[in-house]
Amino acid sequence: GNQWTGPYNVGVWGLYLQKQIVDSTGIPTCIINGGRRGSTIEINLRNESNQTDLSSIYGKLLYRVNKSGLAGNIKAIFWYQGESNGDASYMNYESNFRTLYNSWKENYPEFKKIFFFQVRQGCNGNLSGGLLREVQRQLIYKYPEIEMISTMGIQSHGIDHCHYGFYGYLELAVNVYK
Repeated sequence: GNQWTGPYNVGVWGLYLQKQIVDSTGIPTCIINGGRRGSTIEINLRNESNQTDLSSIYGKLLYRVNKSGLAGNIKAIFWYQGESNGDASYMNYESNFRTLYNSWKENYPEFKKIFFFQVRQGCNGNLSGGLLREVQRQLIYKYPEIEMISTMGIQSHGIDHCHYGFYGYLELAVNVYK
């Protein structure tokens, strides 16, 4: 099988980022992937009546983090989402991100950095995509923990002009590591 894919894997860029860290520093890392392709920010919000709701994206991730015993040791959050908010829902993106951020602060109180991937142009085909990217760009002025990661210059993208091929994800990991 391919070492970079599979149902229990963190994905190409996550694995390659971990490899770069351990190869250069000798420090082992743990990345727990809670992402779901094609999701809106609204779908990623926490269920306030059941924080570890296994039918929700947030709840599944929080459950896994809690079971691992790592909730108090989360140092960074990687947030790569937005393709599905390129329609009029971009107008609520900032407010929804604030809600998500506050949930993270409560559940992962030790995180120091959010690596925020600004979605690439052409990723959603909606006219509001540029407006969403501007909302995302402005978040760095409201949240000092955010380090914005551009996804625009990565060349190896798939036929949908949104997601990447294998080498695109490797390039993304190299950019994050820098």
